[in-house]
Amino acid sequence: MLVDFDVIKRAQTGDNAAFNEVVLAYRRRVLGIIARSIARSEDVEDVAQEVFLRLYFSLGQLRSRRFSSLGCIV
Repeated sequence: MLVDFDVIKRAQTGDNAAFNEVVLAYRRRVLGIIARSIARSEDVEDVAQEVFLRLYFSLGQLRSRRFSSLGCIV
């Protein structure tokens, strides 16, 4: 499930519920990428948390209406 750009715009204005929608929409994908990329499976959740934390602090830099580019951010 991809997130509508309006949800991203709301998250950029500090709407935490909107950011939670982003996390829920991309969580499985992010976890899958990380699980294939690191050796220690017990670290997957921690790395995913770091990814979403970095995303949160860089929301203002996102300009594209095609948020599927999240993969590039990850």
